[in-house]
Amino acid sequence: MNWSEPKDFREWARRTFTFRPLIVVLLALGICVSELRFDWMETVIGAYLTTTNSLRPESGNIWEVDHQTVTARTALEQIITDRQSVQNDIRGAESLSQILAQIPKDQGIMISTDHFCRLYFNLPQIIAEEIVSPFSLLKIAAQGDWDRVYFDTTGDLLNIYMLNRSNQVLYQLEVVPDLIYHIERGEVAFDGTLENLADFTGRIYDARLFFETVELLEPEVKNGIIAQPAGLLEISGRIARVGISDEVKTGGIELGFEFQTVDGSKVYFIRGNEWDVWRLKRHLEAAVSESGRRSDGKFTENLP
Repeated sequence: MNWSEPKDFREWARRTFTFRPLIVVLLALGICVSELRFDWMETVIGAYLTTTNSLRPESGNIWEVDHQTVTARTALEQIITDRQSVQNDIRGAESLSQILAQIPKDQGIMISTDHFCRLYFNLPQIIAEEIVSPFSLLKIAAQGDWDRVYFDTTGDLLNIYMLNRSNQVLYQLEVVPDLIYHIERGEVAFDGTLENLADFTGRIYDARLFFETVELLEPEVKNGIIAQPAGLLEISGRIARVGISDEVKTGGIELGFEFQTVDGSKVYFIRGNEWDVWRLKRHLEAAVSESGRRSDGKFTENLP
């Protein structure tokens, strides 16, 4: 083979158009056409990279972007799952205290108007009216565009917003911490006896004496003491004793009903109207004084 430089154009053309260069050109052209037609080169390179992927270090901008994408997707899926879980719990809430327990920090929750009304009327009457008057609810409902209720917190305050379909606020409520405490405590049982609760020290009465004394009072006074007596009948067990708190909070006095159940003693709380409970207390003290029975500073009565 002659590797010297061609002397003229004829020599250059003769060398170029020989059999061997033409074969090389046709082969290169065939490779290019087949790549454009079948993309076999990308397939081969992709298969190679896939096979050796585990052997290469996960470093560089591409890997970093991929890691961030996976992390963001995982976090988003977790947020969605948590939101769905909270929403399912909210839909199944049967008391306002359950709603309070589900409000996420720095966020709020939404429930329907019908759901809010069910929760409202499940509250003891005196607590419900401290939150909002039923006449105010009737006024809002009469406007015809009350569609949902939104809850959120600001510090220790609970905010309740009555919204229309356009999320405009029709009515706003603020529930103070003291009332929140009574909402939560009034719907939760305490495992133990009244002696374990300092608020009732010295004011624990036999259940029979308590209800016999209540029965002697006027109907409006009875309703002020126990607004929803049917709620006590729904609780499993027998009422053994009743305690009266010595503190007045947000216009009411707390009553503790000690139930004897198969699982032991439990105390359920309600809140009665201040003046009606004080009136009952005077009658109870008079009844205890007549019986002359006191024990460890607690008023009791063991009737046959």
